[in-house]
Amino acid sequence: MTTNYYTIHLYRDEDISIVLNAVVDAQIDSLAMISSIGKCTTIEFTLDYLDYSVKNSIEDHFTDYEFTKNLGNGRKEIRIKYSMSQDPLSTDGWGRPLEYFEDETIYLIKKSKKKEELLITRAIGVLFDDEIHYYYINTVNGKNRETNEKGFLLKKSFGKDDYKNDEIELDKSKLFKTRLDAFHTAKRWIEDQAKEDYEKYKKEKKRKQRKKKN
Repeated sequence: MTTNYYTIHLYRDEDISIVLNAVVDAQIDSLAMISSIGKCTTIEFTLDYLDYSVKNSIEDHFTDYEFTKNLGNGRKEIRIKYSMSQDPLSTDGWGRPLEYFEDETIYLIKKSKKKEELLITRAIGVLFDDEIHYYYINTVNGKNRETNEKGFLLKKSFGKDDYKNDEIELDKSKLFKTRLDAFHTAKRWIEDQAKEDYEKYKKEKKRKQRKKKN
């Protein structure tokens, strides 16, 4: 059995009622303890299962904000601090001690859309001799129906407009938390596909060269 401890730190009085509504909307099976010290209000609850519904519910209530592990240069205001840890005595479904323990702290900060646009590009260029062939990363919004966790799914197809084509199936083996996570996986897929395409390209090039000689 796993015991999971959740703690939410709030730094604005006006956020208290909003976050309490988010916790209620998440419908967790636990009491929530609310306390205040100075300007910080804390909400604590304990669950015997891993939960993402509260985190997602908070993000739904703060549409201009997002949770992140990385604060970058640390200049952004932390609106909410959300922590989760597991009891070291927790066990898996077979009663065995867990091999590793979840211990995570994330921060609700203002979304930085420009930064993401600068970091992530859909087009991946691959040089075939003196020709550049372009492959495109096709990402769509996704959601885990069991946990309500939101994220991104990929299509294992690399045409420019394939993300809009409903006839191309989504790869549902993994829900990525960020577009950047999806980017790294798709880039590896594209590399594998490009290797296959390059072999075909070389064969076709040789065939054309032989044809010219004849």
